[in-house]
Amino acid sequence: MLSTTGFFTVNALEGEQAIAEREREGWRILRLPAHVTSKDEFFDGVRCTLPLDPPLHSNRSWDALADSLWAGLDGLPDDRIVVVWSDASSMEAHAPDDFAIAAEILRELPQSLSDTEVTAGATKQLLVLRVI
Repeated sequence: MLSTTGFFTVNALEGEQAIAEREREGWRILRLPAHVTSKDEFFDGVRCTLPLDPPLHSNRSWDALADSLWAGLDGLPDDRIVVVWSDASSMEAHAPDDFAIAAEILRELPQSLSDTEVTAGATKQLLVLRVI
């Protein structure tokens, strides 16, 4: 069984089981598009599926994406959230440097959103599933 917070790489079966369990428990499920292979596709996928605050209009800055994504997730009314990144290995194979940055951004979110000092006490449980 997976922890309730953190970044985990799981196979498709483990991922679907974890998602189904969290759905039964009332978690909000957010899914990035599958088969993302580039930085531009990743930014576009995030813009289409994840909350951003402020909205992003370009794909230039990973730091801007990280900050906007953090604030967007923090601003959700839900305090238990799952982000699913299916077939992340496509980006890893086609754009390994960009994949590493994207994965690091997603890897850092669960810890910072659960930190009472960073969130002023209004923490979130964030589970990020990298499905391979």
